[in-house]
Amino acid sequence: MALLWDAVATRNALLLNQGVKNLPVKLEQATWLNYVRCHDDIGLGFDDNGILLAGYEPASHRRFLVDYYSGRFHGSVARGLPFGDNPKTGDARISGSLAPLVGLESALESGNEAAVDAALRTIMLLHGVIFAFGGIPLLYDGDAIGTLNSLEYLADPAKAADNRWMNRSNSGQAKDGSAPPLHLAGQGVTAA
Repeated sequence: MALLWDAVATRNALLLNQGVKNLPVKLEQATWLNYVRCHDDIGLGFDDNGILLAGYEPASHRRFLVDYYSGRFHGSVARGLPFGDNPKTGDARISGSLAPLVGLESALESGNEAAVDAALRTIMLLHGVIFAFGGIPLLYDGDAIGTLNSLEYLADPAKAADNRWMNRSNSGQAKDGSAPPLHLAGQGVTAA
């Protein structure tokens, strides 16, 4: 999972290729799960040696990824938040739903049709990789319909300190039970 996110941010597959080359052989009577993101946060738990082989310095590369996915890196279209920030190492995990992390939220806000198309293509590419890779592909809560981050958790004192709630939606359903605020329809996007 983390290697896919690295490829999106860097716009290259150097680290992803390193990781794929070093995968263990899948057992004959077993399989694995593949997912773009999980229900919580995205950890950057790839091996430092792989990062070095890809030509990056591990600590600064992880910091770049945290900054990229939290929108702090110049030119980033991502709308995530760092979770579990470690000031000593500069490392953190990333919270956010798939669509905002690949730029769909910022593209919709700006009305940029080309950016919307690019974000949708990235969503389809990432899902295509997990479907093609073998194992069991998992699509998490709202990712297939382009669910955006929700900031409703901030109003609940029991949840406000944990930004992972931003991507724990109600499966894209509005409080009144109506359709999600955004539908991925074929290759286009329609607002509800």
